[in-house]
Amino acid sequence: SAQLTAEGNTCEGNNQSGIILFEEARGEVRSNLCRNNGLNGIEAQDSARLTAQGNTCEGNKKVGIALLENARGEALDNQCRNNGYHGIEAQGSAQLTAEGNTCEGNQQAGIFLNENARGEVRDNQCRNNLVGIWATDSAQLTAEGNTCEENKQSGIVLFEKARGEVRSNLCRNNGLNGIEAQGSAQLTAQDNTCEGNKEAGIALGEKARGEVRNNQCRNNLVGIGATDSAQLTAQGNTCEGNNQSGIILFEKARGEVRSNLCRNNGLHGIGAQGSAQLTAQGNTCEGNQQAGIALLRNARGEVRDNQCRNNGYHGIGAQNRAQLTAQGNTCEGNQQSGIILFDNARGEVRNNLCRNNGLNGISAQDSAQLTAEGNTCERNEEYGIFLYNNSSGTVQNNICRYNKYGIGVGRGSKVKIRNNLVSNNWQGNVVDERR
Repeated sequence: SAQLTAEGNTCEGNNQSGIILFEEARGEVRSNLCRNNGLNGIEAQDSARLTAQGNTCEGNKKVGIALLENARGEALDNQCRNNGYHGIEAQGSAQLTAEGNTCEGNQQAGIFLNENARGEVRDNQCRNNLVGIWATDSAQLTAEGNTCEENKQSGIVLFEKARGEVRSNLCRNNGLNGIEAQGSAQLTAQDNTCEGNKEAGIALGEKARGEVRNNQCRNNLVGIGATDSAQLTAQGNTCEGNNQSGIILFEKARGEVRSNLCRNNGLHGIGAQGSAQLTAQGNTCEGNQQAGIALLRNARGEVRDNQCRNNGYHGIGAQNRAQLTAQGNTCEGNQQSGIILFDNARGEVRNNLCRNNGLNGISAQDSAQLTAEGNTCERNEEYGIFLYNNSSGTVQNNICRYNKYGIGVGRGSKVKIRNNLVSNNWQGNVVDERR
């Protein structure tokens, strides 16, 4: 039960650690220089309790400050740099509070939690490490107000069965992702800014689950991405200026995507491909280079009550063998169509407002199958609703007005047209090339 106060010491070149607490010892360790030691700069193990403040821990072969087994520690305002493993580590069942530290240039993580460790990690600077903040095994992480930048891989990472509440962090210019969850990790990410990362602002992979709310994800390759069998809930995020899509689901991922603003991205505002399943509701997707919302390959999407406007191609698009349900959306001012089906896609398109688009309000081409019911298509440059050759479907109870043409059907189309209100289209109300 020894009690140690260590202040202003230089501990360097020792075979093991510079300063160490065992068993039930307690230590206040301040303003020491612990460098080039064979294990750790400062270490607490067993059931020791450590307060480490204002120390410089650098060039140690393993860790700058390490908590092992059942140790508890407060690491405050330390400089932990250029260590062989991590800047600060908690493992076993250790409990860590890390606040105001600078962890840079470490070979692995700036701050690392593994096994059953718990960590409250606030207001730290983690830069130029392999990973900024890393939790794995069954560790539990609370990360708030940290800056994780220019790490070789990701800013903040959860692996295996780790759980993390990640709030109000700045994760920028990292070599992979701003914030990432893999394995069976569970992530809550809220109010973070993730920008300039080479891959995603926020990424979920494998079987990870993530609740991603009110984040700013900009100027990354992808704003928010989920792949493998990950499950994503994304709400209230702003995803803008990303090189590809604002929010994207790959492979077998599932996503509930609500009330996000996805604008000025290089591909789509929101996308799903592979066999992904998307629910998109109440989002605003504007100014994207291709589609506001896009379904590709075998994706399925329920797309309701979104605003898809001023996109470079279409408001909402489905292609390949995708299956789309689109209801209650407003698709306006898009360069091509408001809603479009390609290839062998299928779409149930009901009660949407498609206006002022550069081509058609709603269209289907190739071998697509369209059910269009209860939509209002007005002031589009070409057709309100148009089905190209070989497409098929039912078009009923729609309003098509003030377009160049109201409803158009190509020669090879198999379409049932009934009970539509088609009027005031300036070059023709119904153009049926089958006649």
